[in-house]
Amino acid sequence: MKRILAFYWPLFVLLAVAATFAGYSWYLEEPACSRVAGVNVALLGLAVFCFVLPAIVAVASAYGAWVGLLALRAGRFPPAGIPGLERKKIRYGSQAKALSVVALLSPVLAVVILWLGIASFDAIAGERSVGEMQERIESECR
Repeated sequence: MKRILAFYWPLFVLLAVAATFAGYSWYLEEPACSRVAGVNVALLGLAVFCFVLPAIVAVASAYGAWVGLLALRAGRFPPAGIPGLERKKIRYGSQAKALSVVALLSPVLAVVILWLGIASFDAIAGERSVGEMQERIESECR
């Protein structure tokens, strides 16, 4: 378990941030009228949705690409020494190569999801700055 935590800690940190924020905002009666560290909770939710969740996918795909590269070199999938994958069925030959290539291509999916997150934030924000968006959200609460 220590090896898994030591190996995947960047992914676990991002997941903990997203889960903590989701748990906190779940219990608020009016998230749009609440603030955390001087920032509106609704605006933080938008940032988590548009940036943190795509970052989780990017970090996970980086792990996937690394595992795919090691598997191509080893000729088996999963490669030896990867925490959390020790008990998986080991595949050799064309199956291992196909799984390795899929793992190597996972960053392409991550780039698309990152682009979608940034494009979503731009579409929602438009020409407004973060301060202007915060003022508009808080004006609805008064």
